Amino acid sequence: NAELNIKKPTIKRGCSEFSEKFPDYGIIKNEHDDINNFPNSWKLVESEFDQNNQIISRLITNPSLPEFCLSDFFIIQKWVDYAKGLGDKTVQVFMDRPIIYSETYQSAKERKRKYNRP
Repeated sequence: NAELNIKKPTIKRGCSEFSEKFPDYGIIKNEHDDINNFPNSWKLVESEFDQNNQIISRLITNPSLPEFCLSDFFIIQKWVDYAKGLGDKTVQVFMDRPIIYSETYQSAKERKRKYNRP
């Protein structure tokens, strides 16, 4: 029998990189410790990192279409699923995408069958 190397799970905090530099940071000794209280040297490292790695927002953004909303997206998705059920060739580019509204898709398939459309 090979001996298993099983480690006891521990609760850690913070990112791995910070815990690698300051191993005591990641360990929560007990639930009564003040986990937000840590040495100033740790705060300096975090501040320095934040200063050197600022995220600068883009001044130019891509505008969204003000007349297009989420409900419009769902309406279009239903149309696509219905068209797939009918075998409509205009939705060929969406054929590799999953059916979202299966009831709508089945309704179209039934309509196609009922009216014997090829």
